Amino acid sequence: YVLIARVHEELGNYDDAIALYTQLSKQLPSDMDVLARLAESYERAGNTRKAVSLYKKLIRTAPEAVEPRCRLAKCLMLLGKHWRAIRLLNKALKANPACSEYLYLLGEIGRQQGNLEKAQDFYEQCLEFSPNHAAAKRGISYVIRAMDFYEGGASPKPRGERDEAFDDLREAVDSLQ
Repeated sequence: YVLIARVHEELGNYDDAIALYTQLSKQLPSDMDVLARLAESYERAGNTRKAVSLYKKLIRTAPEAVEPRCRLAKCLMLLGKHWRAIRLLNKALKANPACSEYLYLLGEIGRQQGNLEKAQDFYEQCLEFSPNHAAAKRGISYVIRAMDFYEGGASPKPRGERDEAFDDLREAVDSLQ
């Protein structure tokens, strides 16, 4: 069943793959690989909300696993819930401070939000732990080019006093958790 479902995934028949993985998850409820593949199929099919709920279930059953947290953070980013992704990754970093993937994703969130300095810090931390992380290298390259471009007078995202106060409030809330 798993091989047939994987073939359906490769062919882009996500509905068939989801049906097979759902059937398998009912037959093998303790098999986390099947649940992870089901969540990934939902994500590829565009049903990000269902994928989020399955990734949350995976995290509850295997709290030390890195991959489900990263996938969940990416799904939250796609849904525009950056602050939830940040909280998720910050909690994960407290448990595993040397995880380069968490740092990379925090850099991506910073870059998407227009906070280039913070993104650069996260990318640099990621490269300290994993010097060959290709995505972090691309991210820091993008940030450096963007910072050089924005020095010419343009700005990625104008930030006012209200935005800065809101960021300070969010950081204070995150530090309490």
